[in-house]
Amino acid sequence: INLIKEIMCDRTMFGEKIHKDLKIVVACNPYKRHSEEMITKLDKAGLGFYTKSHNAKERLGKIPLRELVYRVHELPPSMLPLIFDFGRLDSPTEKKYIHKMVSNQISLIPIKEQEKKKFSYESYIDPITNVLSW
Repeated sequence: INLIKEIMCDRTMFGEKIHKDLKIVVACNPYKRHSEEMITKLDKAGLGFYTKSHNAKERLGKIPLRELVYRVHELPPSMLPLIFDFGRLDSPTEKKYIHKMVSNQISLIPIKEQEKKKFSYESYIDPITNVLSW
């Protein structure tokens, strides 16, 4: 994060000026919090944690990291003015997008000639899409 901040904000890398014509594009994933139901399940499961989420010391701002779907790092304050929020897909659109990706990729799986008659790619697309878009 510090090197990205140096390049984006200071236009240097390891203290050396970078070329003025060099264009930099960076994407940062936003945090995504588990549902209250999932947080309760995770707290009850233990999973090596001996304290409840609300007592956790590791946090992103005020949010315990254990309540996040994936771990993210807080941006340095000097990078905050560079953020542009592109929004997010609604659930039906996201599911269509995932369905298309699964459809494109599943056909790349090699199948032996003798198995082609009893195997159908189509029968796997919807279940995989449902799991990935859950």
